[in-house]
Amino acid sequence: MRRHITFLALRRSEDGARFARYALISLACLLTIMLHASSAISQDYLFEQDPKRVALVIGNANYKNLSSIASSISDAEMMRQRLTELGFDVVYYPDVPTLSNFEDVVLPDFRRKINVGDLVVFYFSGHGFSFGPDNFLAPTDLPLSITTSKVTSYAISVDAFKDLIASHKPGLIMFFIDACRSIGGFIINDEQGRNLVSKGYKTPQVSRQSINTFIVYATKPGEIAEGFSNPEQLSIFTKALTEHIGTEGEPFRSIFDEISAEVVTSTSGTQDPGKIDWSKTDPYLKPTLKNLEDQREVWRSTLESRDPKKIEIFGYRYSVSRHSAACRKWLDDSLNNELAARYTSASPFAIDRAWSSHNMARLSVRRLSISSIAFTRSLEESQEQDLRNLSDTAIGLVPSGTSKPSGDSLEFSLASIDAHKTVVATQTLVGRADPDISATIVERIPTGTQLQVDGITSGTDKNIYLRATTPGDTSSVFIRVPETLATPAPLELGQSLKEIIVPPRPHSIPELVNPVPIQEAIADLKAQGWKITWVSLSTAQIEDQAEQETRAIRLVNAEYILKDAGIDGRRVTSVAGKADFSGDGVRIRFFGIR
Repeated sequence: MRRHITFLALRRSEDGARFARYALISLACLLTIMLHASSAISQDYLFEQDPKRVALVIGNANYKNLSSIASSISDAEMMRQRLTELGFDVVYYPDVPTLSNFEDVVLPDFRRKINVGDLVVFYFSGHGFSFGPDNFLAPTDLPLSITTSKVTSYAISVDAFKDLIASHKPGLIMFFIDACRSIGGFIINDEQGRNLVSKGYKTPQVSRQSINTFIVYATKPGEIAEGFSNPEQLSIFTKALTEHIGTEGEPFRSIFDEISAEVVTSTSGTQDPGKIDWSKTDPYLKPTLKNLEDQREVWRSTLESRDPKKIEIFGYRYSVSRHSAACRKWLDDSLNNELAARYTSASPFAIDRAWSSHNMARLSVRRLSISSIAFTRSLEESQEQDLRNLSDTAIGLVPSGTSKPSGDSLEFSLASIDAHKTVVATQTLVGRADPDISATIVERIPTGTQLQVDGITSGTDKNIYLRATTPGDTSSVFIRVPETLATPAPLELGQSLKEIIVPPRPHSIPELVNPVPIQEAIADLKAQGWKITWVSLSTAQIEDQAEQETRAIRLVNAEYILKDAGIDGRRVTSVAGKADFSGDGVRIRFFGIR
């Protein structure tokens, strides 16, 4: 590294005018960053649109070769009524006779209704069975005995049907299967005549479509789901399902728990519903006004972050909310460029490190001197192992009032970039095939693109280059580090003022935090005459991926509340996954001066 800096110093002495131009470019970049970071939420993504709700309901009661289930028609008709009341466009078929009829008549009628982002429900009441890793539904003409090679020619595969629906990219698929997982007297023979009906069950593979999916079965694998010979009497499972599915203000997983408990109680434990849950969402099938307001706040918080990863998380978490269409539009407009719209020349990790609960000395944080590179405002500690090994000095902490930190600013910047790994282009950059100014240009990197830095090297032309990859491309490119004369003044943090842990919001959706402690902390600091210079947010470390995503959205919600309370969003950074505290809240550290 010292060899790089020495060489750069020689070049500086050769052409002062060139570096004056770099200073002007640096100023222009800084103004661009400030304007970009302070821009308001685009109205293009604030529209609300309820996803379409479509449902297919089938009741198979009159079997030719298997026992009839008279209650299946009543089950299906009651489910059709409930889904219609919940705003679904319902396609209803009683007594589907064959797989061919299902594929040639039922499916075309249903599939043409499904669009991207829709909430899709499939309900079936009738006979069913599990075979190998799959589950099957029995048409009314199913023979009493078939061979293994004919299973998929006679019965409806639940997983094949689910994958077919997933190809339309709905927001959520929900299957309710009120059927036995084994049929009395039904035989599947192999070619040697051995009965191979599976009483066990293997969990099917998750769809490669990554579509949110719930599949609910009325009973355990290989077990019986109770129906009735009385055509006016609903099955145990469907009775509970239709009574609870329209519960206002309850997310679906809570509703399912009620359904399951009622079925278990009603059957003295002989029938126990279960679900296969491949979903990150927990939808409200009948939301209250408060549910909708809470979801609106989560979307505004996430949207204001302008963080592609967090907005993509929202898209999965709220795939059938009123904001899902706006979320898809944002991703379509922005994700292809992997833009990190918010960035800072001071490391969020260093700012978090600057906090001290005992030392009241004022501190500052060094900034990068390379004007074309910055840090994202939100980092994850688990991905930044090298940063934890840096000393306070190496990471950039200096006493308050330091105008020109000791040591070469370029050397500090390169070492810091190398330790952070993830950085952002603050102006259009050129990626070359080799570390040489004459090498072929293989990529032009737009402003705002996130870069993964793989190392720093000296080129054959004596310039310094970052070896990096860009989103969606695993091949490295070489980006020349431009020279700059100016050493930027450190970021003044002031004193460590107050630390609070903000819990999740009570009686609300899990991604929201309680605004009261934040509002009270700001009011208290202002009443004492403090000027808040910076706010550092963090969440605690946890292995569970779903909880990590929940906490990521809590971070942006906390930031949203801070901004609403008058804190400049350009003065807020965050670090997720910190190991120095625990709990599911957001830690907020306020810095300031008097």
